[in-house]
Amino acid sequence: MQGSVRSPEDDVSAVSSWVSGALSDFRARDLDLLDYSVGEWSCAFRIAVYLEQRVDPAWRVDSEYDRQGVDGQRKSRGLDAHASTMRPDVVIHRRGSEDVRDNLLLLEIKRIWVPGGDPGDLAKIRQAVSGELKFQYQFAAAIGVGDLGSRFNPTWTLMKVGGVVIVDEERILT
Repeated sequence: MQGSVRSPEDDVSAVSSWVSGALSDFRARDLDLLDYSVGEWSCAFRIAVYLEQRVDPAWRVDSEYDRQGVDGQRKSRGLDAHASTMRPDVVIHRRGSEDVRDNLLLLEIKRIWVPGGDPGDLAKIRQAVSGELKFQYQFAAAIGVGDLGSRFNPTWTLMKVGGVVIVDEERILT
């Protein structure tokens, strides 16, 4: 993913490996966060820490990153002046660029996954890869860390550029 010629399948494999590895680390070190019923931001931060340890050093991992481009424009959920600000839970990108090649992955993380996923998060990830917004990502995923019983049961929906669903509500780890 650093400029070498790779297939889209290789990119999906790398992203999947990084995310599943980060979730394995979360399971090993921070599962008690689910017992304490912390908010999703705490879980997202820990997952971002573990992602950063796995991601190719050419990329940056940021949490709640609400800017785009070199002039620091706010990311918005639409193209008009009244569109709401978008703050992705976690992104893997190269800071300061609007090019889709420099925006690898946007993650929306929920502490609890409900069947069908969170409609708001699914809309965010769809927008992030669909071509509807000024900023675009190569991949976007909604991840639920636990289920309604507070058990660790990471589930995700993963999309790629063009709004194509690659993984639809599947468990990440077994």
